[in-house]
Amino acid sequence: MTATDPPPDGLSITWLNHAAVLIEAGSIRLLTDPWFEGTCFAGGWQLAHHEPRALSLAARATHLWISHWHSDHFHPPTLRALARQNPDIEVLANRSANFDMGPALARFGFRRITALPERAPLPIGGGAEVMRVPTAGIDNMLALRIGPWTVLDYNDCNLPRAALSRVAERLRRRYGPIDLLLSNYNHAGRLFEAGPPAAIADAFWEAYLGVLDATEPVWSLPFASSHRYIGDGRDQNDSMTTLEDLPRRAAESRHRRRIVPWAIGDRLAWSDPAAEPIHTPQMPALPPQPVTPRDYGPAVPWGVLRGAARRRVAALDRAFFGLTRLSGPLVVYARDHDRRLRLIPGVGALDAGRGVGDAHLTAHSRALHDWLGRRFGDDTFLAGAHFTLTARDPAAVQRWLLPAVLEASELDPRHALRWLLTARGRGFLWNRREEIAATVLGRRLFAGGLRF
Repeated sequence: MTATDPPPDGLSITWLNHAAVLIEAGSIRLLTDPWFEGTCFAGGWQLAHHEPRALSLAARATHLWISHWHSDHFHPPTLRALARQNPDIEVLANRSANFDMGPALARFGFRRITALPERAPLPIGGGAEVMRVPTAGIDNMLALRIGPWTVLDYNDCNLPRAALSRVAERLRRRYGPIDLLLSNYNHAGRLFEAGPPAAIADAFWEAYLGVLDATEPVWSLPFASSHRYIGDGRDQNDSMTTLEDLPRRAAESRHRRRIVPWAIGDRLAWSDPAAEPIHTPQMPALPPQPVTPRDYGPAVPWGVLRGAARRRVAALDRAFFGLTRLSGPLVVYARDHDRRLRLIPGVGALDAGRGVGDAHLTAHSRALHDWLGRRFGDDTFLAGAHFTLTARDPAAVQRWLLPAVLEASELDPRHALRWLLTARGRGFLWNRREEIAATVLGRRLFAGGLRF
C-alpha cells in the first residue's frame, strides 16, 4: 500500500508536512493547513523536511480547512498553488467577529467557499460533520465526526489545562470519545525560558502529554512541529524534539499506548477506532533539510525605522486608552545600525545612542521594521523568533509584546468594549468562555510560552 492508493475501509490520515494532513474516510478527503514550500513568518522558519508528493496528494482533497492566520498554516504561495491544481475544493473558511478568511481565499483562486462559524456544527456531506472551537484571538481546533470516528485537530491551540478539560468534555458529550487527536509538541516562537536545550524540549513534550491527559484520546498523532528557525532564532533549534526523537519519547511516556510516532509522508489507517493502526511509512524516509540562514538584507534607514516605531507606540496607546504606560519603556538594539531605540508609551520612540547598552532585545533593522511597521508584525516578530534577548530578565519584552499581540487579535480594551456592546461581540466572548475564565482565574495572561 502507498499513500497514493485509494483509502481502505475505515479511516486514514497521511502526513503531508508540518500541520498539513489529508484525512480520508468514505467520500470525504479533508486537507488541513498546507505549507509545502518556502519559508514563513517573514523568513523566520523553514520546513524541516521536504515532501515532493505533498501538493499532488493535497490536490485530491474534497475539503480544505485552515486553522488560523499564522503563515505556517495560512501559507499564501502554497494556497495559490493548490488553487491552481484544484480550484473547486470546498474551503471551510473560518468566520469570526474579528476576521473572515473567505475573501482572502477567494483571491487565491478558490471558487467554493463555505463560511465556518464558531461552535456551530456544519454538515459537509458524506455523513460527516465538523465543528470549529476558537481559542484566543485567531487559533482554532476542529472536531470532525464521520461514521464512528471523532477526530480532533487541536493543532497549535494553547489553552490552560482547566479550559481544555472543559472543552474536551463538551466535545465528548456531543461526539463521544475522541478517537484521534492531532496536536503539536514543540515550541513555535521566541522562547523566554532559559535552560539547557534538552530541558526545554522535555518541558514542551510534557505539555503535549498534558494535552493528552485533558482530552483522553484513543490515539494521538504528534504533528505541526516540523519547522526550523532560520533567522535570529536559530539558537533554538537544538531544543526541539525531532521526528527521529518521537519513537523514543513515545515509548518512554505515560501515554505510550496512545501515541503513534510517525513521520512526514507516512500514512496511518484504521479499520475501526479501537484497532491498531496500519502504519505505511514513507520509503525511503525523508532526510532533514539543512538549515539555510536568513539574509535580512540591507539596513532600513534609521529615520524610517524610528518613524514606524513612533506610529506603533501611538497606535497601542490609543487601543489601550493610555494603559500601555504600565508596561514601561522597551529598549531595542538594531545591530546593523549599532544604535538603540527607546520605545516609551505616551511619548514615542527616542534615539537612545550607540551600542547595546541597556537594550532588552537585539534584532536586524529589517526585522524591527517588519515588527513595528506592518499589520500583524508583532505576531510575526514573536513567532518567527526574529530577535535575541539582550537583557537577563525578559519581563520588559513580554510586557510590551502582550498588548501588541492582543491589539492585533482585536482583544484590546477598545475592541473589548465593542464586543460587550453588541450581540455578535458578546457571542465572540462567550465562545471563548472556558479560556477567559481559566486565564483570568489562573493569572496566565502573557506573551509567549506555554499556558498549560
